[in-house]
Amino acid sequence: MFFVVFLFPVILHSQDRGLGLGIILGEPTGISVKSWTGSTTAFQGAVAWSFSSSGALHIYADYIFHDFHILEIEGAGKLPVYYGIGAKVKFKTEDTRLGVRVPLGINYLLQNSRVDFFSKSYRY
Repeated sequence: MFFVVFLFPVILHSQDRGLGLGIILGEPTGISVKSWTGSTTAFQGAVAWSFSSSGALHIYADYIFHDFHILEIEGAGKLPVYYGIGAKVKFKTEDTRLGVRVPLGINYLLQNSRVDFFSKSYRY
């Protein structure tokens, strides 16, 4: 798990009535929010700080789609793959960048629990 945390940030959410708040562990580290808009769609966003070299503040927002049929597991919960489109702003001391994001990840939804985990990768 330690290896995965630094390859892809891992987020822990506490879901309540379609809204999840959580923490991002890895690079960058920060706070995440996810709001379900339907049974397979959601908005997600985050504010995070990068501790590498000169540091940077990251702010992003995405609209994502979940596919519950690509990876099916029995018993302990659901494992949807998600993908979407979004935007990101990265603030550094002498440089600000705006980019497009294409998030791709796996979300682990625990059965009978309001806690979920997800790992993501993105390009911008």
